[in-house]
Amino acid sequence: MKGFNPKAKIGLSQPTTWPNQVSPSAYITSKPSDMASVAKAKTCMDMGTGQNGTDTLAPSVNAATPKHTVTSQAKVPWPAMPHPLGALGVWLSTVVESVIAHLHHVKTKVYKPHHAGLDRMRHGDRPRITGRPGIPQSARVRPILWQTVEVLLLIECVLMRFVQVFLGLMMAATGLAYAACPSLLDHRFARLQDGAPQSLCQFQNKVLLVVNTASYCGFTSQYEGLVKLYEEKKDQGLVVLGFPSNDFSQEPGSNEQVADLCFNTYGVAFPMFEKSVVRGEQANPFYQALRQASGSAPKWNFHKYLISRDGSRVESFNSLNSPDGSALRRAIDAELSQR
Repeated sequence: MKGFNPKAKIGLSQPTTWPNQVSPSAYITSKPSDMASVAKAKTCMDMGTGQNGTDTLAPSVNAATPKHTVTSQAKVPWPAMPHPLGALGVWLSTVVESVIAHLHHVKTKVYKPHHAGLDRMRHGDRPRITGRPGIPQSARVRPILWQTVEVLLLIECVLMRFVQVFLGLMMAATGLAYAACPSLLDHRFARLQDGAPQSLCQFQNKVLLVVNTASYCGFTSQYEGLVKLYEEKKDQGLVVLGFPSNDFSQEPGSNEQVADLCFNTYGVAFPMFEKSVVRGEQANPFYQALRQASGSAPKWNFHKYLISRDGSRVESFNSLNSPDGSALRRAIDAELSQR
């Protein structure tokens, strides 16, 4: 078209050149239909950039000019602050972070890859399979089955994490409870009925009457008095602990025979433990601690130790002090009154 002036089109009265750059008129063709070249030239001129997007208005950098390098400053770590809830708070924070990380893993590694095909189908990359003729029923049902299975797996993962957190809290609570257990009670023994290990820490904050028993002794009838005493005082906090022993050659039977006598003959309801040694250098650790705390060792069967609630006081009573005796009863009542 005659009369077409590209300089007037872009608002230039004189040709303008830039250092190290081709004039914008070089981008403009003589054909009026090439409007893209005109727009590109105007844009390059307004922004001060060349065709390749570099800044041509800035002075050229000589090769001899030293280059300035910027070194990043090292990050100074925050000082470690104690958790307001202590070690339990740190553990809970770790569990929560583990749950979040696991959910993120399930989302990115399990959920998204299996749903990639469904996402493409939803966004139109694949034809929708529902409501289209010629698509088998199994193809229409498969995505729903995938969704159902994956949702169930996700729910299972979340539930398992909650179960782990719950069990962890229970273990932490148990650990905190046993942390205050007196050293005198920090022992474990097998239960007479089934051999299951039992911790004496479960009896902390109770008044304990510890008795070494025997089935063929002149004091075996004290089982009846012990059962009666336990039933009478257990609601007030008294617990009787029985430790069968053959140290005086009057408990020769097996643990099953001892259990049969205790539970079937005398109806013992207080805790009983398997046979063990209660005197001498071979005594079990609990009886060694009792001897050290009271200054007295068992001299015969049905020797009794009375332990205070906090485990700081231990009194010793010989076999002649029956469960119905006034001396033993007064000592028990005095300990029960201490809170």
